[in-house]
Parts: sequence; structure tokens; C-alpha cells
Amino acid sequence: MSPYARSPPSVISTSTTTSAVSDGASRRQVASSETSQTKGKNMLTQLKADFNKWLGELNGNSLDQRCQLAALKTKRKVVKTQAYMRDKEIAHLEAEGEKERREAQKIHERFMERKKLDIQYLKEEGENLRLRVQLAMLQAQPTSSSDPKSQVFNGASSSTTTAPSLYPTSPSTAFDDLVADA
Repeated sequence: MSPYARSPPSVISTSTTTSAVSDGASRRQVASSETSQTKGKNMLTQLKADFNKWLGELNGNSLDQRCQLAALKTKRKVVKTQAYMRDKEIAHLEAEGEKERREAQKIHERFMERKKLDIQYLKEEGENLRLRVQLAMLQAQPTSSSDPKSQVFNGASSSTTTAPSLYPTSPSTAFDDLVADA
């Protein structure tokens, strides 16, 4: 096979037929070669037109493909940006949730400390009231002994004047409230 393109079949057959004609018919041969040249030009024009049409289609297809490629690249960038923003939002929400959790933990710890202090205060207040009641009961008992220690302990002195008591003689209303709640 030769590296050159073959001429169309119509040109080959025409030239073969014309070469087979005798020398006397040279006029016919000239007319026939003009016809084959015209046919060859027409064929060449047709081939060029087909080739240009085919190249135009390829160019159109490649342009479409380039447009699709550009659209896909843009879409990829948009998706990557959205994923990045979504990750950032998730990280922000997690950090915000952690911050709120720590604040809630601090509030809860303060609340529990306050409750412990309230309970401790109420226990001490209850003990204080119990001691006041016990003191009041001891002061209300008649003292039959003439022992000066017992008289001082009961709030009475050896003289006729009595020292003021540090504690009220009657139980406080807070104790009554505490007993009523129980």
C-alpha cells in the first residue's frame, strides 16, 4: 500500500478506459480527461466539504465538551465550598455546644454547692434549736438542790437578781416552723 491517498474509483475507471482507446480518438480522450478532471474537482470539493462538515461537528462537540467540563469544574468547586462551610458550621456548633455544656456544668456545680451549704446551715440551725430547747427544758425544771453550780447552770444566781439569758427562754418560731414542716 502506498502512503498516498488513492484517487476516487470514478477517476480511476475513467482514465483506464481512456487509455484503452485508440490514437485516432484523441479528441474524445481530451474530452474524457476534461470530464474526469471536472469530476475529480467536484469529488475533491465534495470531500473538502465533507471534511469541513466533519471538523465542524468535532469542533462543536469539543466546544460542548469544554463547556460541560467548565460547568463540572464549577460544580465541583461549589460542592467543595459547601462541604467546607458545612464542616466549619459543624465545628462551630460543636464548640458552641461544648461551651454551653461547660457553662451548664458550672451552674450545676454552684447550685449543688449552694444546696450543700443550705443543708449544712439547716443542720446547724436544727442543732442550735435543739440545744435551745434543751436549755429551756433545763431552765424550766425546779431546782431542789442548794448547790451553787446548779443554780448558775440553770440561770439563777445565789443573789436575788438574775443574769440575763443569752438564749430566749421560749423556743423560737423557726423551730416551730421546722417541726411543722416535718
